[in-house]
Amino acid sequence: MILYIPNKTIKINDKDAPWITPELNSAIKRKHRAFRKYIRWGRNHDDWKTVKKIQAENSKKILDAKNSYYLKLGKKLSDPCIVIKKYWSVVNRMIQKKNFSNIPPLLENGLFVTNIDTKANLFNDYFVKQCCAITTKSTLPSFLPRSAPRLQNLLIDRENVLRIFRALDSTKRTVAMTYRFQ
Repeated sequence: MILYIPNKTIKINDKDAPWITPELNSAIKRKHRAFRKYIRWGRNHDDWKTVKKIQAENSKKILDAKNSYYLKLGKKLSDPCIVIKKYWSVVNRMIQKKNFSNIPPLLENGLFVTNIDTKANLFNDYFVKQCCAITTKSTLPSFLPRSAPRLQNLLIDRENVLRIFRALDSTKRTVAMTYRFQ
């Protein structure tokens, strides 16, 4: 049944500008290929003319795409029947407002920290210190089992585990297999 559902896998780079279309992206890649070829083949003057021509074409395509994008947004904004939610989404796109939080630089030991991973670790360390366990003289009550079956002796055979791991397909994310242990 899945064979008959049309699908297309696309790759979106969030860092790309919103007016970058797949056609424009392929033109940019073509420009990079031409430049690499120019470098690889000894920086020939004729190849440089080709590179400059492709760069000029790409600059014009990018400028046209950008103008077209903003014209479409302007038309949407000028539509008197626009819904308020759509209006604000268009306004946010026009002012290039992203929906991610930007944590400003942190001051740690007199130094400004701007790296995202380092800031995350600083926050983690801070909250770990806030949530330490309180030691008291109280004790936990005894555990009373509520069911009859128990695991008493669990024997794990190293070779059996290795055999199961080696049988798994490493290219799959989830594996649904059942094995019987002897």
